[in-house]
Order: sequence, then structure tokens, then C-alpha cells
Amino acid sequence: MEALFGSIRHWFEVGGWVMLPLALVSVLGLSVVFERTMFWMRLTGAKVRGRRSALVSKLRRGDFAGVLKATAERRDPYSRLARELSQDRASAIGEAQAREAIEAQRYAVERFQGTLSIIITAAPMLGILGTVTGIITSFAAIGQAEGSDPRLVAGGIAQALYTTAFGLAIAVAALFPYAIFKGLADRALTGLELLAASAMEGSATPPAAGPTAQSSGG
Repeated sequence: MEALFGSIRHWFEVGGWVMLPLALVSVLGLSVVFERTMFWMRLTGAKVRGRRSALVSKLRRGDFAGVLKATAERRDPYSRLARELSQDRASAIGEAQAREAIEAQRYAVERFQGTLSIIITAAPMLGILGTVTGIITSFAAIGQAEGSDPRLVAGGIAQALYTTAFGLAIAVAALFPYAIFKGLADRALTGLELLAASAMEGSATPPAAGPTAQSSGG
């Protein structure tokens, strides 16, 4: 452990001031990945798919009381949407109402996607900034009137390489979770749309009975 902290301290000493924002970006990225991982672990799996299928069936049959009972203690986006569309159900659910209910749950499933996207873009740019400052340091050392100090030249090159590598490593480390979370979010939104469509079907006003229609026609 002591050797690890020694290596980290060396990286910061060589990389210069650009390593500080890169470190902050890496900590933010790790926090977001951890939070999203915990969220999706609770929202995926066979049990969750089974509960969602049961809600779809209840909504399609118009069993809104059963939906309210089944979702009373649950706080996941599927349950919240089904519960919202089942409350005070005295009329058919319109498309605008269903879309509004879906949008209310979108934030939960797409949370921090923008943050990860910014990290993927910003980390390499910060690395390039470190590269530029390192090269400037090297050229300044080379251009000294009384002869260049090889240590300053090597230090500038090392700063350029360290910051570039660190920035790229952060971006790559955030890219794969971002792609996974985006795919899971798209699937979750599809599930929410299925629930909303089932609620609209279950709340639709039944058509007039055949004999009544025939007698009125006669």
C-alpha cells in the first residue's frame, strides 16, 4: 500500500498541476459508475422482469386496484409509473398522459449519463492540456541562453506523457460503463413504454355490445 501511495505521489509530482483536475474527474467518474452500478443491479434480473410482466398483465386487464396493491411498497421506476397511471382511474388514459408519466421516470433511468459523457470528452482534453504545458516546459528549457538543463527537458516530456496517459485512461475507463448504462436505460425506457401502453389498453372504454348496436340499428 505504501508503494502504491508513493507511485501516486510521484505521478502528481511529474504530471504537474493538470493532474489535480484529472484526479477530480476520475473520482467523479468512479462515484457515478458506482452509483449507477448499484441502481442497475436493483433494476435488472429475472425477479424484476417477472414483476414487470405481472404489472403489464394487470394493467392490460384493467386491474388497477391490483397494481396499486402490488406497487405500494416499491420505489423503482416501473412501479412508480404503474402506480401513477393506476391512481384515481375513472377514465381512459390518453397518450399525452402516458407520455408524461414516462418522462417523469426518464431522469431516474438516464441519471448521470450526461456526466459520464462529459468525463469521456473532458479527460483526454485535460490530458492534451498537460501535454501542451509539458512541451512548453521542454522548449523553454531547450531555449535557455546558457545551455539547456537535460532534467528540465526530460521533466517536461514526462509531464506531457503522464497527463496524456492519465487522461486517456480515465476516458477509456468511463466509456465502457457509459455504453452499458446507456443500453440498460434504453431497455428500461422500452419497458416503461410497454407498461404505459398496457395501461392505456386496460383503461380504454369497452365498445358497445353487439345486440344493443343491432337493436338500435333496427
